[in-house]
Amino acid sequence: MPLKSDSIISLDNALKIKITPPVIFVIHFAVMMVTFYLLHHFNILLSNPGADNIAQWDAGILAHIRDHGYIFHPETMQWNTGMFPLFPYIWKWTGLGAVGISILNYLVMLSGFWWLVKTYRFPPMLQLYLLAIPSLIFFFLPYAEAFFFLSATMIIAGVEKDNRWLMAAGIYLAMLSRGTGLFFIPIAILMEWMQDFSFRKEVLLRVIRKSILPTLAVILAVATIAIIQYVQTGFAFSFFEVQTNLTNKHWHGMHFPLTTWYQAENMWADGLAAVVGIGSGIILLFTGWGPVQERKQGDPVTWNSKVVRFSIMYLAVQVWYVIFNGQIHEASGSVAIMSMGRYIFCTPFWMIFALAIATRPVWNTTALLFTMIIAFGIICLMGVEIYFSDNHWWAQWDRPGLLYHLGMLVLTLPLFFANRWRLAPYFLLFGYLAGVFLQLVLFDSFTGGLWVG
Repeated sequence: MPLKSDSIISLDNALKIKITPPVIFVIHFAVMMVTFYLLHHFNILLSNPGADNIAQWDAGILAHIRDHGYIFHPETMQWNTGMFPLFPYIWKWTGLGAVGISILNYLVMLSGFWWLVKTYRFPPMLQLYLLAIPSLIFFFLPYAEAFFFLSATMIIAGVEKDNRWLMAAGIYLAMLSRGTGLFFIPIAILMEWMQDFSFRKEVLLRVIRKSILPTLAVILAVATIAIIQYVQTGFAFSFFEVQTNLTNKHWHGMHFPLTTWYQAENMWADGLAAVVGIGSGIILLFTGWGPVQERKQGDPVTWNSKVVRFSIMYLAVQVWYVIFNGQIHEASGSVAIMSMGRYIFCTPFWMIFALAIATRPVWNTTALLFTMIIAFGIICLMGVEIYFSDNHWWAQWDRPGLLYHLGMLVLTLPLFFANRWRLAPYFLLFGYLAGVFLQLVLFDSFTGGLWVG
């Protein structure tokens, strides 16, 4: 029995607010600053962010590329060719320090977010909720996520307008930002093929014709990266060498339980991201086939649209790629899904999926229930293995990691019922405030020297 709603914009109407994205940004910034001050005042946050502690982990490698270019010395285990060139070179060309480039990163993300919410009419409460997703701390750190976000928003705009040149430009820039650009070729092909699900000649020719530019964009991006790395290291494809032989990533079967780095601190974020990717893929299999539904001007995104299908396929492919190609911890045999939180939540594809879930007027409850059962099973299979650590998992719980994990899982459920449950927008408001708290806790952990995904 499908669930029905009275209005596709009930989520927007519930709190009687109609405000523009710039006002949303100001509100969010004010809430973040007040919360930051209060948490510092009561010694819940301990670090003072600055240039000396925000450029840690991958940011340090990106800074090395900015200053010295690429190096590749596998005999001495020294290389930085696993990173992509767009962000470190923008960092170099701007001449900004760690704080300055972090501010620029956040402005870049906000520009992409504004483009997204203006196009698809995100309800204000959902905008706030999405801005407070904890993994978004990487948008105000010296990481490449912000430029990938803006590039991916260009891809979504290209798909929406059926503008292959805009889509190809976004794919090219996205791949110069992060390695997941290779996924865009099969995703673009599947997106077109799912409209007809046929092997007829005219269907296959249309799929091939519309996939040419995206494929060329990926090839051009790979060539650009190869040329830059060859000129600086003498090795054209050292990235692939790093990702396969030097970091022990290779294709394999499923290995449960899944794990991550600093398990108790991070599995709630990486695990939830895995659930989103797996669950979205299952929902697509149930509901995503058939003719495309065109979105009316001013309406939110429609479920059976190319944009939603493209976004869901990206989320699903990203998760399954890591599960079948991630590092295996030799002692436990577990597959590491570290960084899954930022790979999923720091993308506009997740936000499009969240909007589609929140505003869909009709749901097949059987498909929804099946998806939730599978997702919960994946969480159970993750276990409590520790990656890169000899300590027992309970020794690392200086903060209530389990509560974070379960809390974020529960707080995603209103997205499924936002159009069918009058209290859901208020639940999203609570989720927003909880997200602000968790975001600042993660940021404090990062600046304190911990890896947070």
